[in-house]
Amino acid sequence: MLFESRTYTFRPGTLKKFWEAQLTRGLDHASRPIMARVIGYFSTMSGDQDQVTHLWRFDDFDDWRDRLFFKHPKADPYYKVVRPLMLRQENSFLMPAPIDELNPLWGKGMDWLPGNTPIGDIISNPQIIIEEIKFQLVPGALDLFWQSLNNQSLISNAHFIKGVFGCFSTLVGQQHEVVIYRWHKSLEEVEMYDNELTQQGLWSLFLEETSSVILKNQKRLLRPSPLVLLSPLFNKLD
Repeated sequence: MLFESRTYTFRPGTLKKFWEAQLTRGLDHASRPIMARVIGYFSTMSGDQDQVTHLWRFDDFDDWRDRLFFKHPKADPYYKVVRPLMLRQENSFLMPAPIDELNPLWGKGMDWLPGNTPIGDIISNPQIIIEEIKFQLVPGALDLFWQSLNNQSLISNAHFIKGVFGCFSTLVGQQHEVVIYRWHKSLEEVEMYDNELTQQGLWSLFLEETSSVILKNQKRLLRPSPLVLLSPLFNKLD
């Protein structure tokens, strides 16, 4: 099981053209086999603006290559439209954290794929927010990071794991990096969650314990794509 994170930074004001181009290119699995492996497209609410992050789940590198480079009949016209809109592309391959509680969709033998039961419903609730927490660690500190999560009882804390749908470490790309994804029903729920986590104090203790190995800690808020077919994690596909 292999995951890919792909982030595009667009020229200001061009995101609408990007979303329109997705419809023109097509979103069906037959003409674009890669769409059978999409977890979601997410646009930024906080942090760098005019960004879209894609999350994908593949069987392995061969599966990624075969699906990504499948020759789509509308690929060339699509690229001619979207490539001039882009300023930067970053991608990395990820593997699930060795803690099942942080990977409820891909741990303990689970394997969520498009078409499976979504975890939220963006159609009835378009206010869904994705929280991305990213840690850049010093080399060799990954095992200590996982141990600290367990030592501070965070993994058994119902509030901490609430809404978490994935936690990954980098396999290819920026090394010594961990990213946690959590979803909330609204921006107000994000604020309530943060306040309660602060009051409990466990998160602060964890950060204190790992402060010597964390080089950088970043947080972004994202929204699922306005095209519901690009957000199968939050939309049941027929």
